[in-house]
Amino acid sequence: MGIPRRAQHGCEPLGPCANPDCSKFLIDHSRPNSARWCSMAECGNRMKARRHYARQTG
Repeated sequence: MGIPRRAQHGCEPLGPCANPDCSKFLIDHSRPNSARWCSMAECGNRMKARRHYARQTG
């Protein structure tokens, strides 16, 4: 009862984190299956900050 039906059947996409410095995998719980990072708090924030810094510095 406590486990979602999708998790019981294992049909959630599994993929690597988009951060090249990270070796973790992610289970994509997003509706369009478009998750990129294992954790927005860690890898997602770092990658977005790097991209922003690169745009600002030219």
